[in-house]
Amino acid sequence: MCPPASHLATSQSALRQWERLVELLCVAGDVQVERVDLPSESLEQAFAGNTALICGNLAIMSSVRRRSERSLCRSWLAARGYATTALEQAPFGGACDALFDRVRPYLYVGYGGRTERSAAIALSELTDARVIPLRLIDERFPHLDRALCPLGSGHVMFYPAAFSAQSQRLIRRSLGVDDLIELSDEDAFVFACSPIEVGDALVVGEISQQLRSRLQFAGYRVFSTDLSEFTRLGGTPRSLALRLDDGPACGAAAA
Repeated sequence: MCPPASHLATSQSALRQWERLVELLCVAGDVQVERVDLPSESLEQAFAGNTALICGNLAIMSSVRRRSERSLCRSWLAARGYATTALEQAPFGGACDALFDRVRPYLYVGYGGRTERSAAIALSELTDARVIPLRLIDERFPHLDRALCPLGSGHVMFYPAAFSAQSQRLIRRSLGVDDLIELSDEDAFVFACSPIEVGDALVVGEISQQLRSRLQFAGYRVFSTDLSEFTRLGGTPRSLALRLDDGPACGAAAA
């Protein structure tokens, strides 16, 4: 689910970057891009990832959007066959703070930024996944998708310094050392840990040559595109799309 290009008209540069992103997604793999109309023309409305977490045919709505936007997005999802719910009394950042592992029955939930730890407890009751709560301690990483990314290859990219020492240990205990791809400061601060995955392709913004080579060695085709109009607002590539076929140990990726 992505916002319509008309809502990016506040910036011609952002519009060009958006159109290029959609083009790359379609070139990278077999995807269908759905669009939703929102009342605001702010670039921040492009961040579809903070709309909800999709788990099969259930959409668990985020609490970070304005109430009017939440209502429109909830209706949009319901019209496409999704049951919708929300976490009562638990601030939750949607798919920007809850990431399903692509091959293991895990749901990584980041808290300490826009999501509270109580959301992890609530999500454990709504999904058929083992919830792994991870505490974010760096204010430059308010959402989990900036610091951790499970990939379909079984690898998990992460930036250790964004997490508490206990959460770092939990990540390392839950995953094999060969499955972890640790990011440098250089890559972490340009949100390289948040690509959009389409099959064996990763669509990213800025990325170092070292990380590109590591991902190519893991079997990925890597596509880079300029997303500076969005990243300057704190948005990551992944936050620009909401995956509509998500769920525990789910298969092929979709925008």
